[in-house]
Amino acid sequence: MTHAPDSARIESASDLIEAGLAMIDPETGDATIAPPDPKRALRWLATLGAAAIPYGIEESAWGSWVVRVPADHAEQALGEIAAYEQVNRNWPPAPQSAASTLDGLEASGDILPSLAVSLGLVGFFLMTGPFDPRVSACAAGAGDSAKVIAGEWWRAATALTLHADVPHVLGNAVCCLFFGHALCRRFGFGLAWAMIFLVGVAGNLLAEHLGAPGQVSIGASTAVFGALGMLAAAQFVRNFRLYGNLKSVWARAWVAAFAGVALLSLLGTGPRADLRAHFYGFAVGVGAGAVPALWLRRPPPEAVQIFLYVGMWGTVLAAWMRALADLPPR
Repeated sequence: MTHAPDSARIESASDLIEAGLAMIDPETGDATIAPPDPKRALRWLATLGAAAIPYGIEESAWGSWVVRVPADHAEQALGEIAAYEQVNRNWPPAPQSAASTLDGLEASGDILPSLAVSLGLVGFFLMTGPFDPRVSACAAGAGDSAKVIAGEWWRAATALTLHADVPHVLGNAVCCLFFGHALCRRFGFGLAWAMIFLVGVAGNLLAEHLGAPGQVSIGASTAVFGALGMLAAAQFVRNFRLYGNLKSVWARAWVAAFAGVALLSLLGTGPRADLRAHFYGFAVGVGAGAVPALWLRRPPPEAVQIFLYVGMWGTVLAAWMRALADLPPR
């Protein structure tokens, strides 16, 4: 009897015999079973034990270990092992091909689109300086909840580009670089940044409509937490597709989940932080990130990515033009 490769297809007791993994002694009727590797041996022994089938382990003539089953249980033993192999043929599930799904697909390994956004935030801060409500441009672009509710919706976009001080803008710029690049690799640079921007705007709109009247918010943090929510949703969908049950998903996702909570504690709960906007950004991001993760089989083509990316920048510019249009001429 010789050992068959681990990939031998086992669907019946006869397959075990034909593959050289088992034989029946023609004189005694005892079964000799030779698992192809130690992991398979442990699983087969557990299968026999679960079926209350008596067995013994002996060293074979060629130096490996084999399982001996008495004749009155030989047929049952081979049937139980064959049934185990058939049920567990596709376990653990293999990762899906990157060509057929977004899971694991690097849509764009180029970090430049995310770097451009981060540098854009820093560059704009150098132009405006720290937020000062007495400066007309800052006052025109801040996320004033009373004015947003009154119809100045563009403030939800312009507020993302204003920051209170150097640590504020640098923290958001670094997070945009890393989170944005991670989403670009999954969805493509145009779709990723268009969604991050829209999630940030939506989070601000929710915070300004549901927050305290007269509250003023600024900073890209809402979009940052939206990006974090999108990553969490995309990773959840990916793990669920690969492993198929919530227990396996949680076993692989709890580190990322607690990392998100830690980031919220570190960056999102300071004395001047808008915790409500951060929460809404993250919540909207979870919903937004699940949509492409579930429905897109591959990232959009390059032309669409460019259109979405340029459109994101164009929308920011248009929002600022609308905000500054209300300022009195000098």
